[in-house]
Amino acid sequence: MAGRTQVYIDLVVLLRTDTATLNRIGEGVIMADGEEAEPRNEAVPHPRVESPGRTTTHLVSPAEPVPRMTRLPESRTIEIVVPVRPGDRDRFPVTVDPSRIRTRVLECTDGNLSRLYRDAYLDSRADLVLFKHDDFCFRHWESFEAQAWDLLPRYPILGVAGTRAFSPLRLPWWQQTSQPILMDGLNRGMVSHPLPAGPDTLETEKCYQQTLFGPPGPVAVLDGLLLGVLRRWEGEPLLFGRFTKDDLAGWWDDAFGRHFYDMAFTFNASRSFQDAGLGAACYALVAYVSHESSGTPDRAWQEAATRFMSRYGSAKPIRV
Repeated sequence: MAGRTQVYIDLVVLLRTDTATLNRIGEGVIMADGEEAEPRNEAVPHPRVESPGRTTTHLVSPAEPVPRMTRLPESRTIEIVVPVRPGDRDRFPVTVDPSRIRTRVLECTDGNLSRLYRDAYLDSRADLVLFKHDDFCFRHWESFEAQAWDLLPRYPILGVAGTRAFSPLRLPWWQQTSQPILMDGLNRGMVSHPLPAGPDTLETEKCYQQTLFGPPGPVAVLDGLLLGVLRRWEGEPLLFGRFTKDDLAGWWDDAFGRHFYDMAFTFNASRSFQDAGLGAACYALVAYVSHESSGTPDRAWQEAATRFMSRYGSAKPIRV
C-alpha cells in the first residue's frame, strides 16, 4: 500500500505543476493510468487550467451548437435525474443529443434523495442514469461522457470527487485524515466553485476556484453532487455477472435524505463489490465541472452524521 500511495503522491505533484497533463485528462485525451484515449474530434471550446488551483471561464450558451466526438456511442442512452425543491429548476441543463440523452427534473417534496434516486433508477430505461444537483454544471459534456463509457465496463458508479479510503467513524469523506491535504494520498477528483464577486469579475464571466482533490482513480465513496450509476451494459442480464438493477437499487438507504445519502449508497456499493471479490465499485474522474455551492454542515447535516455513525459505525473501513 505504501508503494501505491507514493505513486498517488507523485501524480498529484505532477498535476499541480503540469497543467498540460491536467488539461489532457480533463478533456478525456488520456485516462487516469496514462493510456491514450481513442481518436476523436475536438469538441466545443472549454475552460483550460491556466495555473494550478484557479481557472477563469464562462458558461457555454445552450443555444450554441455542440460538435459531437466520434468516439461517443450512438446507441447508448443516458437519463439525467435532477432533484429540485418545489418550484425550482435545473439551472444548468445538458442540451446535447436529446434523441439519446433525456433529463428528468423531479421535485423532492419530502427531502429524501435516497428514495427519489432509487425509484428514478428503477423507473429508468437508460443504459446510464446520472444524478446531479441542480446547481452542478458540466462545462465540457463530451469529454465527461467519453471518459464515462471507457470506465463503466470496470466501475458501475462514477463521480467527480471522492476518497480511496473510508471509515464510517471518521466523517465526512474529505476528512479521512486528521489533517486533510492534497498530499494525504486519499482524495480524488476535481471540482470548480465560484469565487466571490470582486474587481476581477467581469459582467460577462464568472471566476472559479478549481479544486484538485487528487488524481482520478478508484474510490471507496463518492460525493453526491454527481453520481453516475450503470443500469445495463450491452444487453447483459446481470451487471458484472452478478448484480441485478434491484441489487444496485438496494444500496440506497432511505434513512438518509439530503445528507449522507451519497456516502451510504457508495459505501454499500463498495462493500458489496469487495464481498464479491470484484475490487472497486466507484471511480472519481477528472472532468471540467463546477458546483455553485460548496455546502455547509448545518444542524440537519450533524443529525444525519450521527445517524450514519449509528447505522454504519461498526462496519469495516474500506480502502481501494
